Amino acid sequence: MSRKIKINQATRRTAQIIVQNILKPTYFKEGVPLDEIADALRDMGITMIMEDNTEWSGFLVGSTGEAFIRLAPTTTSVFGNSWCNKNIIFYEPYDNTGLLITWYKCESRRYEKFEVIGYIS
Repeated sequence: MSRKIKINQATRRTAQIIVQNILKPTYFKEGVPLDEIADALRDMGITMIMEDNTEWSGFLVGSTGEAFIRLAPTTTSVFGNSWCNKNIIFYEPYDNTGLLITWYKCESRRYEKFEVIGYIS
């Protein structure tokens, strides 16, 4: 049974400000700036994770969508994986927070851009 980890309000507020500063332009030509968000959160000691509690990797697809990405403190537990002889790092997620990202591809005759909104819940 895993323990419940909660993010404190000061850390959540700081993470929210960082995400808002990255997304402040609102419109992005290349899509959602996930790498920039992940790097900034990692600098704070927060890791974006997937459903299996490993570090988030992947991409967002579609011209419109929404994604909820779980967050965890960067402190980790390492478990061996015998079938590939590698260690896999698992994170214990925060119980009370995550990153919500929405995007919409705006198209016009002159240019295409993505409107991106995100926040720490």
